[in-house]
Amino acid sequence: MAVVVGAASSAWATHPDYEGERGIEAHIALGYGLFTGASDRVFVSPREVAGGALDAFSGGFNARVGAGYRMLPYLSAGLTVGVQFLGAAEQYSPSESSLGATDSFMGYTVGMYARLYLGSLFNGARTEPRVFFQSATDRRRFDPFVSLGLEFVQGIQRSRSYTEPQNLASWTTSYIGIPVVLGAEYRVLTQLALGVNLGLTPLVGGSTTKLTQSRDVRPGIDEITRTSTEYTPDSSLNFNIWLGLTARYTLTF
Repeated sequence: MAVVVGAASSAWATHPDYEGERGIEAHIALGYGLFTGASDRVFVSPREVAGGALDAFSGGFNARVGAGYRMLPYLSAGLTVGVQFLGAAEQYSPSESSLGATDSFMGYTVGMYARLYLGSLFNGARTEPRVFFQSATDRRRFDPFVSLGLEFVQGIQRSRSYTEPQNLASWTTSYIGIPVVLGAEYRVLTQLALGVNLGLTPLVGGSTTKLTQSRDVRPGIDEITRTSTEYTPDSSLNFNIWLGLTARYTLTF
């Protein structure tokens, strides 16, 4: 007579993954961003602000993309790039207006981040393997985080054209940024999370590079002169703030 003894098995025993919390992660944030300093002082030297500064630009659409590795259920790190569209204030000095000045603006950033997932840190995910969510209100679906980073380049570019098409000017002001991001995400699927984030980046060490091109037309002369100068702008400190909707996907092995 044969006796078969069976043992109850646990669903997660054969699945050591932590519900998509370890592996390569990619995330995107789309929303609105602005700079607290948005006048001519961002681009010009202190001596050029003697007569007061005009508004230069306003906020606009912000997009940030990141990719990294979630080495622990509660910790990830990676690289980010971003672009910030800015609206021109179209305010000029009388002399610039007489030349038909028109501005366009663009912001950009390249950096790295480290992200701490607070929910995973405090709900036992670091020691308790899990396979599936039990319900839509499972607390493990809620994944708040805080992120700290370093942006090697946080730049604001200003391009100016005039009625005379050969006359051009551009300013590129670059900062070092330390972004702090607060986020709250809901894990729709094991690997996919949707949410919202709020970022604040103090910007320090502003440096401006100005490029100009001018055309000199006189009897017997038609010359184009190009010059480049670099200096510390009057507003060498700034803040970048953005708010956006996010999506994150974690690919496990």
